[in-house]
Amino acid sequence: MAFSNLDLARKQVLMFGGKGGVGKTTTSAATALHFAAQGRRTLIISSDMTPSLSDIFECEIGRQETAIPGVDNLWGLEIDPDEVMRRWKVKFGPQIYDASLVFVDMPYDELVDYVGMAPGIQEEFLLDFILERVRHGGYDLVVWDTAPAGDTLRLL
Repeated sequence: MAFSNLDLARKQVLMFGGKGGVGKTTTSAATALHFAAQGRRTLIISSDMTPSLSDIFECEIGRQETAIPGVDNLWGLEIDPDEVMRRWKVKFGPQIYDASLVFVDMPYDELVDYVGMAPGIQEEFLLDFILERVRHGGYDLVVWDTAPAGDTLRLL
């Protein structure tokens, strides 16, 4: 799809996926730069466990949204799964604990950690983390540089 077609489609999220080594990060970065240059507040997110956005943009991008130096309207974020789980515990932990007390008597941290290990839960929380950026991050566009295909398919 040409950039001109994407320009017309006021998308909120563009997701780049595929096998490792096919150019997902390069294409994601080029796309994010394009839309930032068009004046759209753009966040590029990497969910790859070995992210390389910092290498491409030649600046330190970590687990906090970081303005890309020298590029207006562009921020980067390399997702840390531990940070996603920490935020999940803050957001949902109390509700899960209160609901679970009816069935089991366990200390808060043990119970929330146990629930967080359920199959598919971490993937669900990653999607929630990204969705929060889309809904409440103040960005016009989120460009998502996904992990290699196997990890991304499990996520979806």
